[in-house]
Amino acid sequence: MNILAIDPGPTHSAWVRIESGIPVASNWRENQSVLFDVEAMSDMLEGHLVIEKVMNYGMTVGESVFETVFWTGRFAEAWGNSFTRITRGEVKDAMCHDQKATKANVNQAIRDRFDIHNPIGTKKNQGPLYEFQHAGPVGANMHRWDALAVGLTHLVQEGYWVL
Repeated sequence: MNILAIDPGPTHSAWVRIESGIPVASNWRENQSVLFDVEAMSDMLEGHLVIEKVMNYGMTVGESVFETVFWTGRFAEAWGNSFTRITRGEVKDAMCHDQKATKANVNQAIRDRFDIHNPIGTKKNQGPLYEFQHAGPVGANMHRWDALAVGLTHLVQEGYWVL
C-alpha cells in the first residue's frame, strides 16, 4: 500500500511518501508548496492520503490551530481521492500502546520496528530513516518524524504493518 502522510502546520507542513511500509521520500515546506506537492502526487501515486487530525483537548486555542485546520482541508481537497485523518492519540496507541507516550517514545518505537540493525545508517550507507535524522533545516526533522508516524499508524490500523 502506498501512502502520502502529512503532519500539517499553520505555515509549513511535512509530508512523507511510504511505499510498502518504507519511507521513500519526504519534505518539509511552506504550505502552498506542500499543496502543489499533494496535487502532483495525487495524479502519479496510486495510494491513500493520511493527515494528522487536529484535536481539541479542552484548552483554549489560538490562530495557528485554525490555520492548521484550514490547511488540512486544503490538502484533502487537493488530493481528490480517499483520505484518512489520524489523531496523535491513535499514533501513540499504534506505536507505543500507551497514551502517555512522548514524541521521543514514538520515534524510538518507529526505529525499533524496522527489522535492521541501524535503520538510520551512516552518510555512506544510509538506512530507510536516514533523512529523518539528517535532512532539512533545524526543526523540520521532527515534523517529518510526525508525518511518518501518522502514515505508519494507518498501515498498522489497516493490517499492512505488523507490530
